[in-house]
Amino acid sequence: MFSIQPMSRRTGRSAVAAAAYRSGSRLADERTGVVHDYTRKRGVVHTEIIAAAGITPPDREQLWNAAEAVEKRRDARVAREYLVALPHELDANQRLALARELAGELVERYGVAVDLAVHAPDPAGDQRNHHAHLLATTRRLNHDGLGEKATIELSDKKRRDMGHGRGADEVTMLRQRWESMANAALERADIAARIDCRSLADQGVDRVPQIHVGPMGTEMQRRGSPELSDRAMLNRQIIETNAEIQELRERLDVERAFAEWAEIAPAIPPSPALELPEAMPSLAADAELAQARESARMDSQERVEQSIADRHQLQIRGERRALERAQAKLEAREWEAGRVPTEVRVLEECERSWRADKQRRERLWERHLAAVERQLMDEVRAEAAWNRVEGELDRLTQSHIDVPDDAGQPQVPRERHETATAEASPELYRASRLLQLPREIREAEVGLATVEADFAAIGDGWLRRRARRDAMARVEAARERIVALQTEAQALRNLTITVPESERATRHDLAEEESAPGYSGPVSLRPISPPRRGGPGF
Repeated sequence: MFSIQPMSRRTGRSAVAAAAYRSGSRLADERTGVVHDYTRKRGVVHTEIIAAAGITPPDREQLWNAAEAVEKRRDARVAREYLVALPHELDANQRLALARELAGELVERYGVAVDLAVHAPDPAGDQRNHHAHLLATTRRLNHDGLGEKATIELSDKKRRDMGHGRGADEVTMLRQRWESMANAALERADIAARIDCRSLADQGVDRVPQIHVGPMGTEMQRRGSPELSDRAMLNRQIIETNAEIQELRERLDVERAFAEWAEIAPAIPPSPALELPEAMPSLAADAELAQARESARMDSQERVEQSIADRHQLQIRGERRALERAQAKLEAREWEAGRVPTEVRVLEECERSWRADKQRRERLWERHLAAVERQLMDEVRAEAAWNRVEGELDRLTQSHIDVPDDAGQPQVPRERHETATAEASPELYRASRLLQLPREIREAEVGLATVEADFAAIGDGWLRRRARRDAMARVEAARERIVALQTEAQALRNLTITVPESERATRHDLAEEESAPGYSGPVSLRPISPPRRGGPGF
């Protein structure tokens, strides 16, 4: 047996865990924080780390933690395992030398570091099951640590660019190289047995190949319950089918021998010593015997064809069961690693997205309520300030009373009111205008956002050029309006108002009058109509 298996994070594999199990040691995985302790594992005969000549390999924990750390992708291959069955005809030293020879071949060819572990058969299992695990890094090991990827890890396209063949051809070459090394070791030990890396079909052997049972199926067989393992039961059926095919083949050989004898018997001259006292069979008896032989031959051929069909069905069922078990193992590893199958992951992702969207909407709604509350408070404060401004206007603009209209209602236009306020008290006008400007700037910013949204919704296209030009003009006008309001606000803040001496004396007299006992406020000859609600700027 010679199998090659890459170890990928996509399937939940860990190079540190694999090295700890195969070497029977205790290793800490720095990436996951898990400590893998297999010091109680039995059957580990020999372990060592082999590197290229002149390079001192790090210890096992440092090597495989470095192999995990250098790979950044979540589906990266972190190691590659070569599992070989050592010939049981060899002794322990010969098997170890053969395993070291294969590890040296891998190191020399790919420049990687190989963690070699030789295992003995389980006491309750097949005593011929001597095997070795060769765990190789996916990157070349040099004096500075792990470097570039080994050539066997590259894609076929990159291998072609570098002048190498396909990856499948590389695996075939490794199998042939192992066959040569193992047969050479058997020959040196004067053992006639040989191994063949070819399949039974390529060897021309009409026998159904058995499948690898694996550790779980082997454990079930040892406990006396092989019916729980699909692989073990399939192997049992394959063995029975092979025995039946062998029996039918032997019967066919016997039938062929009888047929050949019947063909050459008439040409052999009779011998007096072989003459029987009884009479020779009649022609009817010969015909009956030939018919029986033909019937047996046809029956044997049908049974062979049926056995071959059963063999194919067993192979199909075995492949299907292997896929099902692989899927079940994958899901089990995902659950153990803290991950979940695809359907559950999708549901959790949808629920997480819904909750995030709900929290985002709640935050937006809270900000909107806070903005509305601030706006209401601003309006309340602005109205209170405007009421104070109206009181000052009543006091300062007694000489600016309008004549009533035909309906008898006094009228104070907005422009006249602002002009009167500016003429009566520039300081009061600046205060009232500074109260109005923030509201006007906010309204202008809202208008700018609206026209920008309209401009973005128009889209591109030759037929929309005019609409885009008009929308752009509105956007520029809104921006200019905001800039003008901000400039006015800044100018009012920086404005220095000089109050004349007469104004100061008047204000001093008014302050003394207001502070005198019995003062009930300014005397108004006629009520002054306030400016319309909503303006200026409110």
